[in-house]
Amino acid sequence: MFDFFINYMIFCAKDLSKLFLGTLALFLFVFFGIIFFVCEGVFLYVLLFCEIILFLYMLLGIFYIRNQKLFCKIFNYFITLQKLFKRKI
Repeated sequence: MFDFFINYMIFCAKDLSKLFLGTLALFLFVFFGIIFFVCEGVFLYVLLFCEIILFLYMLLGIFYIRNQKLFCKIFNYFITLQKLFKRKI
């Protein structure tokens, strides 16, 4: 599951418009997930994880607009994190 979100983040980060569309899609997913699964305890942890991913998308969008060098460093960090995660499996 973690690998899927990293790949999706890399895909969306290649184009700024995809990054914001990905942010909007994750926001809608979290919003409707809270509506449907508010009574289920297990799904709250999944939704919390999705909200963290949503927050990262927004930060990446802000950093990309303000400072592209910082965005490249964050982008390289996620690629390294993905490679490290694949080695442990």
